[in-house]
Amino acid sequence: MSRKSSRSRSNLARCSSCGKPLRGVRDSGAKTEKRPERPFGGYLCHRCLEAAIRAGVRGV
Repeated sequence: MSRKSSRSRSNLARCSSCGKPLRGVRDSGAKTEKRPERPFGGYLCHRCLEAAIRAGVRGV
């Protein structure tokens, strides 16, 4: 029997707060090219980031 070796495809990057797939996060290339260069890039979506920044500024 021969075994096929294949690289398993990773899941889409998702927002840690709402669970929506993140846009702009790639799965190929260097680590710094895979995610956006902004605060919480590759961790939060733009809507959750906006809400977090507003909550931080307002002191909530």
